[in-house]
Amino acid sequence: MRQTVRFFLNSTIAFFVVLVNTLMIQLILNAPMPVGGQVAGLQVQSLFIPGQALSCTQAGQQNQQQQQCKVSLFDRPLELALTSSPHQVKQCQLSYAGRTADCKGNFHTLIVGGWLPVISTDSNLGLSAEQIATLRQEYPQRNFFLHTVGEDRLLQLPLGIAIAAGLLTFLFGWLHRFGEQPCFVVGLFVCGITWVISTGMIWALGYVD
Repeated sequence: MRQTVRFFLNSTIAFFVVLVNTLMIQLILNAPMPVGGQVAGLQVQSLFIPGQALSCTQAGQQNQQQQQCKVSLFDRPLELALTSSPHQVKQCQLSYAGRTADCKGNFHTLIVGGWLPVISTDSNLGLSAEQIATLRQEYPQRNFFLHTVGEDRLLQLPLGIAIAAGLLTFLFGWLHRFGEQPCFVVGLFVCGITWVISTGMIWALGYVD
């Protein structure tokens, strides 16, 4: 009987680890603050284009970098050219369908201390209100976690993961007869560490403004 319980517990722990790792990978790949990207997003009036949609190249030294980014809107390229230093956008220009517009970069739009800038412009770049409305419907669907799950549930997710991790740790120790008190203390420790790491990850990737 005890061996059967161990088997099911070990299987549950393995499934839990795989599930959490898969979830974390998906959070990273779909983050508003894209890992490995050049910009966090592009704001054209009321339209926000996430950084994952932009294809970027970079040149220059660490203290003076030039980025060229591109995204297709209605089969036409929207191009972004900017020069930046750490936490400062020095020059920024957008071009689309023969029009150009100045832009600016804000490193603190998504999260305080964000490492990638959100580029914004007051120009509509020749896009009509109907076209902007169409694009606003398109781009939110790129981020399932933020626009389907929502911020509130995302903030509840780390607590659920932490409680599950702590409970599984306690059951594993109890089943192997390490003593209830040590298992309880270790379970609380694992619960706390898991909550801190998962909550920090959601904030750092820009899921919460």
